[in-house]
Amino acid sequence: MEPEQQRALLEGLKVLVIDASEDTRLLYAEVLKYYGAAVAVASSILEAQLALAQFGPDAVVADLVLEGQYVYDFLPRLSPIPVIITTAITSLNEQENALRRGIGFYLLRPVELSALANAVYRSVQTKAMLWAC
Repeated sequence: MEPEQQRALLEGLKVLVIDASEDTRLLYAEVLKYYGAAVAVASSILEAQLALAQFGPDAVVADLVLEGQYVYDFLPRLSPIPVIITTAITSLNEQENALRRGIGFYLLRPVELSALANAVYRSVQTKAMLWAC
């Protein structure tokens, strides 16, 4: 893929980044903006719920655990929005649990930033193909 095409990979998409770490939120937001996405960030479950309602994201990038709760605790509110998990939790059981719960991608930290953008793109494309059927 040419650099210009890469930069437009997420053009027109809205992505919500949910993470307690300000550094992580800002890094992911900048990377996703670089690839053309409009980005909103949330540092708590309450902020995430507000952003979901107000921003209407096409995809969500989230840490697995926020405020001591698994993201799964509010996943019903996210469905059918594609979710990409980024986490330092390497447990195979957690990865399998995430996939069973419909998580599209489970990325281990440190995340390769181009892989994050590609995961968002592929998640949204997969959703679009499923809805077209």
